[in-house]
Amino acid sequence: MNKIISALSLIPCLVLVLACSSKSQEIQIVETQKNTEFEVLNDTIFLGKIVDIDFYEGRFFLLDRLATKVYELDQEYQLIKTHLTQGDGPDEVSSLTNIAIHNKRIYLLDSKSSSIKSFLFDGSLDMKHRIPNLFTTDFIVESDNLFYGDFRGQDPIVRINLLDKESKGFGVKRSWPNKSFYVQRLLEVTPNKQLISALSYDKPILDLYEFNGQLVTSLDLSNLELFRYTHEKFKTDVQTRKNASLVYIKDISLVDNKIYLLVSSFTNQLKNRYNHVIECTISNNKITPTKIIKLEPDSYYLSISVYNGGRNIIGFDAATNSVKIFDINQN
Repeated sequence: MNKIISALSLIPCLVLVLACSSKSQEIQIVETQKNTEFEVLNDTIFLGKIVDIDFYEGRFFLLDRLATKVYELDQEYQLIKTHLTQGDGPDEVSSLTNIAIHNKRIYLLDSKSSSIKSFLFDGSLDMKHRIPNLFTTDFIVESDNLFYGDFRGQDPIVRINLLDKESKGFGVKRSWPNKSFYVQRLLEVTPNKQLISALSYDKPILDLYEFNGQLVTSLDLSNLELFRYTHEKFKTDVQTRKNASLVYIKDISLVDNKIYLLVSSFTNQLKNRYNHVIECTISNNKITPTKIIKLEPDSYYLSISVYNGGRNIIGFDAATNSVKIFDINQN
C-alpha cells in the first residue's frame, strides 16, 4: 500500500459560545492531525469512488461505487478481502450507494435492482428486500429491523421487521422552501436502540425516535455559524443557494452515545469552504452539540466513519481521490 504520511500542526482547542435551539451552548472547536493518506489499496487495486464507509469489529469496509466492490481493510489499512461480484444475477450487484455492516453481514443499497441486499462474509446472498429505490436515501439495520428514509410520503421513515416482513411508516414530515430538493435522511441507531435521523438539505435537523416510531426529541442546528448559507436566506433567495456554496450534512457516524455529522460546502471545482464534523452527545433523551472538528480545506469528503472511541476519522476525499485518516485532538 502506498502511504503518504503528513502531519498538520495541532492548534489548541478554542471554545465558542454559539446559539443553538434558542439557547447558548459552549461548543469546542478542535483541530485534527492527518496521519495517513493512501490512493491505492495495493499495487493492483485502485480506488474509484468511495461513497460510503463503515467500521465493524476492528475493520474498515469501503464501498467503491465505480468498481462495484467492498474493500475490507484491517486497522493497519492492509487489504483483507475484496467483496462482491458485479452483474445482473441474483447474487450480483450494481449501482451501489450505501453500506451497513451488521451481524456479520454486508448490507447494500442496490439502486439498479431497487433493493437492499445482504451478503454473508463468504459472498453468498443472504437477503434481498425490494424498496422504492428512487425515493430512498440512507438505511440502517439493527436488531432484525431495517430502517430506510423515504422522502416522498407522509411517513418519511420506514421500518421493516426482517423476521415477519411487517412494515411500519413513521417520522416527522417537514416543509421545505425549495420544492426541487429531495430531503435526504441519514440514519444511525444508538446503543440503547433509538433511531437518530439527520436531515441533510436546507434545515439541518436531528430527530431521535424510539423503535416504535415515537419522536423523543429534535434539535435544529440551523443557528450554528457553519450553516449560515442555509436556513432563512435559502428560503427567499434561490440565487444565493446556487452561488454561495450550499452547506449541508453529507454523512453521519455514531460512536457510543455520540453522533458525528460531516458538514460539507462545495463548489463546482470540488473545493470546500467548510470541512467540519459536528459532534453531538445523546444523554437523557436530549441531543447536545459539543464539538466542531475541523478537517482539511479545499477537499470534498463523500463519506466518513468515526472509530476508536471517537479518536479517529477515516474519510474519502473526492478532490484528491484518496482515503485519509485523522487523529482528533482530545484536549
